[in-house]
Amino acid sequence: MLQRGQNPDVVTFNSLIHDLCNSGQSEEATELLNKRLELGVSPDVVTFNSLIHGLCNSGQSEEATELRNKMLELGVSPDVVTFNILIDDLCKGRRTAEAHKLLELMLQRGQKPNVVTFSSLIHGQCNSKQWKEATGLLKKMLELGVSPDVVTFNILIDGGLCKDGRTAEAHKLFELMLERGQKPNVVTFNSLIHGLCNSSQSEEAIGLLNKMLELGVSPNIVLISTF
Repeated sequence: MLQRGQNPDVVTFNSLIHDLCNSGQSEEATELLNKRLELGVSPDVVTFNSLIHGLCNSGQSEEATELRNKMLELGVSPDVVTFNILIDDLCKGRRTAEAHKLLELMLQRGQKPNVVTFSSLIHGQCNSKQWKEATGLLKKMLELGVSPDVVTFNILIDGGLCKDGRTAEAHKLFELMLERGQKPNVVTFNSLIHGLCNSSQSEEAIGLLNKMLELGVSPNIVLISTF
């Protein structure tokens, strides 16, 4: 299309970029962006999000960060999706300090993080065995009025506390879930019960199984094999 001298509108252009990135052709997508810029047409945040996501999926984290910088140079403001893509990529690479800097940049730019932002950060901290920082993020999340969902709680309960033998703290989080009207799922109960059994707290584990049934959550084969 560009070779024929046609200048596609932003929706068509974004669709082309999205398709290229989804098929693992991030280099071709980047070339297409550069050609667009040569024509003097600025892409929008959707364009950059697709490209940044494609680069991150291709293991090109540095290129993704460079693209974020280019985005800022062009006066295109990153949105929560942009930040979430980059934060998740950094956390998966256990670069939690850099991910935290991005969170701070979000806040400085007046961009409110959402549950996805915090879940990625908390997961990254748990994977790096930074339990204190992970629970601190939950506190910050609540202070900002962002409601944790079942995924957030499960990350902390399973990846952070139960695997570290901190079942009492995990149970407090479970109680917080219920207080906030967040229904635990089978993953929540699996993590808690497995943690209690590993800590030789069989009676408490059975009590939790009864609670699970009361709440209408069906045990799966993973849970049954725990007993």
